[in-house]
Order: sequence, then C-alpha cells, then structure tokens
Amino acid sequence: FQRDEGDPYTREALAWRIDALLQALPADMDIYRPLRTYLAGNDARTRFGLAAQIAGRFDDYQMYRADLLEAWEAGRNTPDSPHARWQAELWRTLSRDIGAHVPHLAAQLRRTVRALEDGTAASLPTRVSVFGISSLPPLFIELLAALARQIPVTVYTASVTAEPPHPLAQLFGAQSRDFLSALSDNGADVVTLDRITPSHAPSTFGSSFGSSLLSTLQQEIATGASGDLPIALDTLAPSLVVHSAHGEMRQLELLRDQLLSALADDPTLRPHDLLLLVPDAAAWAPYVDAVFGVTGDDTARIPYRIADRPLRRTQPAAEALARIIALEGGRLARTDVFGALSHPLVMQA
Repeated sequence: FQRDEGDPYTREALAWRIDALLQALPADMDIYRPLRTYLAGNDARTRFGLAAQIAGRFDDYQMYRADLLEAWEAGRNTPDSPHARWQAELWRTLSRDIGAHVPHLAAQLRRTVRALEDGTAASLPTRVSVFGISSLPPLFIELLAALARQIPVTVYTASVTAEPPHPLAQLFGAQSRDFLSALSDNGADVVTLDRITPSHAPSTFGSSFGSSLLSTLQQEIATGASGDLPIALDTLAPSLVVHSAHGEMRQLELLRDQLLSALADDPTLRPHDLLLLVPDAAAWAPYVDAVFGVTGDDTARIPYRIADRPLRRTQPAAEALARIIALEGGRLARTDVFGALSHPLVMQA
C-alpha cells in the first residue's frame, strides 16, 4: 500500500511535526512529564531521534490500532499508563494542528468501511481480486469484508493448511496461517487449490512434479505431506541453492552472477522468466540499479524493471537526500549508516 506523497500523516512528515511539538512542550501540563524528563539536558539530535520513534509508532497505529486512535480522538486516554496518556495527548494535538479536513489513513479506511456498510459508497467495480498477499492489517481485512457484502471479492494467496505437518511449513508459515484465519473470522470461504483443479489436470500433485530437491519440497508442502519423502541431491544441476552473503549489495552481485550463468546454460531461459522477490522493493531499488544497471562494452547486462516503487524512490537524488536526512537524530544503526553510504549517488560523491 502506497501513501500519497503529500500525506501529513506519513512517518516522515510526522517526525518533523512531532519534533516541533517536542521543542515547545507546555511546562504546566503534567501529562508530558515523561517526555520533559527524557529530553532534559539532551540536544536536538536526541530530540529528533525521539520524534522519529514516536512517528514510527503513530504510523503503525494507523495500520494496526485504528481502535486506539479512535479512542484517543474521543478524549479517552487508553490504556491507563503514563506513556499511553502522553501519546494520546500528542496525537490529539497533531490532529488539531493538521485539521479535521485531512483524515489520517485509519480514518479514511474507517469512513470507507462505514459507507460500504451503510450502502452509501459511490460507484463500485463489478468485482475485486487481490493477488500475492500473504498478510494484511486488520483494518484492510475489514475493508475487504465490507466490500464483499456489496460485490464479489476474491483473495488469491499462497498459504499452507491450518495445521501443516511439514517442518518448513510449520516454521515459516505462521503469518499466512494467521492471515487465512483472519479472513475466515471475517466471513471468507477458504477454497484450497486441490478443490479448484481443472478437470483435465492431473488428479494428484505427484504426477506434475519432478524428482529434484525443489520439486520434492514443492510436492510435500502442496499436498500437506509430513516431509518424509526421499530427497535427491544433484550437485551438478542443483534446483535449490542457498547463498550466504553480507549486505544487500553483495547478495545482488551473487544473484546476478548466478542468473547470468543460468541464462548462458539454458538457451530457452529468457529475462522475462526471472522474478526477484525482496522484502521491500523501494529499499532495495538503489542496490538493484547499482548492480543490474551497470553499463559498459564488456559488461553482460540483464534487462530489468522494478515494480512497486513509490514516486520519491524513482528519483535517485531525492532518495539519497532522504537517506542522509534520516540519519539525523537518535542512535545510528549500523545498517542505516551503511545503507546511506552504499547508495550509488553517495558513493560517487
């Protein structure tokens, strides 16, 4: 989900607004005593670091704790703790300063859900299909549930069964299982792949899989097996490879070399057959450009395109400046420092 670049409730925008409020905390308001105590004797760097942390927390609340923000906006300081009270007051101050005419993300989604429930929503599409999602915040699931009462909504997700017997599915499938559970709790009908297999397709998964290590794992997870099938290891033609590399740049360099080798070995393989999945496309985009965007007569290149990158991230200079500004304030994590220093434009400076 991409926020509007001018949204005053984004993490970045909130950090600057909160920093300004922290500079002028009312001395006569006891509710801010914890903040004044923490900031006493500290410099502007520490103050902005605190502002950035609070902004991050408020940004998360918009996604995952809309109920908490609604309570604060209604004047309730909940939960009953000193830190919750000053957060509630600070949020109310921010909301007043920004103005009621500019709703935050949670308010926008709540408003949309209510309009759908009341039947007052504007023109709707004939249907909605959601692809490639393994998890969603509760408020987004509520939105899909409200939308599904008006039009057909289908969520296509790669997930495992509720109680998977396979060790890998148990270890790495918790998020997708929770996602399916949340969808079910909101009235969704869960249809598994084996129930929608076309009539002309093989009746079992086994006949459509090979005997490689990757195929064996795919078959076991897809059929809900316990992980006791024989494993075939082929060092000459490995189907599953795990590399250990330090940092994003080195990981992508290793990947580029592996892809070039695969393209050279298999004449039927084409760049459009390749898909690179990363945790955050926007954060990894500068490294992808640095590794795959190199030019030169003696440099083999792989055509590529980066999807799901916010507009600000498409401007290298703006992105480099944003990374440097983000270093200001609070403790500096080593990954943040090296992330800024490894940005292509910073490296060229």
